[in-house]
Amino acid sequence: MDAILLRSLSVILLFLIAASTSSCSENPSSTDNKRDNNPETVEDIDGNIYPVIKLGDQFWMAENLRTSRFRNGDPIEPASGSQSASVWYNNTEPENKAYGKLYNFYAVTDSRGLCPAGWKVPSDEEWQELERTLGMTEEDVINRNTLFSSRGSDQNVGGKLKATGTDDWDSPNTGATDELNFSALPAGIEDRGFWQKGQSASFWTSSQSSNIYAIYRSIRHDETGINWRFYHRTQKISVRCILD
Repeated sequence: MDAILLRSLSVILLFLIAASTSSCSENPSSTDNKRDNNPETVEDIDGNIYPVIKLGDQFWMAENLRTSRFRNGDPIEPASGSQSASVWYNNTEPENKAYGKLYNFYAVTDSRGLCPAGWKVPSDEEWQELERTLGMTEEDVINRNTLFSSRGSDQNVGGKLKATGTDDWDSPNTGATDELNFSALPAGIEDRGFWQKGQSASFWTSSQSSNIYAIYRSIRHDETGINWRFYHRTQKISVRCILD
C-alpha cells in the first residue's frame, strides 16, 4: 500500500513540475523575453553593439544605425525607387563605424523591422519630446514654417547633440558641445549622388508629411539649432533608434 501511495505521489509531483516548466516557457515575462528598462547597450541582428543614452524619459542609440539586415534576417539591398534600401556613403564602409549606413524612408517603415527588437525609429512627436528635453521653446518645437532655418538656436539645441571638433565636422562646427553624448556625426545624404558629408547630420523620423514626402531632422556644421524638414522618401540619410 505504501509503495502504491509513493508511486502516486511521484506521478503527481512530476506532473506539477512539467506544468510549471511549461507555464514559464510560455510566460511573456519570463527571463528570456524580459525587457531591459535601463539598457546601456543594444545589439542589432548583425551583432553590431551600440551605446545607449537616456535623454529625459527616452533611451536613444548614441551611434547611427548600421545594420545590413532587417530584424527578420532579410538583407537591405542598395536599391532605388520605392524599395527599401541602404548604402554606405560613397559606397565605401567607413573606418569609423559610428557614421552608420544611410537608409531611405521605405526601409524606415518596412514591416520587417529596421531597428533591433524592442526598438523603433522615433516619430516626429518623439523628436519633439527630445527637443523639449534639450530646452527648445514650445514656439520652435511646433513651428513648421522654418524649413530652411534652425530651430532652437538660442538654446544651442543642435550644438548639444553634435560631436565636438573638426575632425569629422567641417569648420566651424558652431556650438558643438556633445554634452549629452549623442555624438551626432555629419554622415551626409544620398540623393542621386552623395552630398554634405562633414556638413550635415540628418535623421529620419517615422512620420510622413504627405503621400510623397517624409519628415526628418537636420543639424548643420554652421548652425546651433535643429532643422525640421521633409523630403522625398527615396533620399537616404542616417537613422537613430529609440527604445519602444
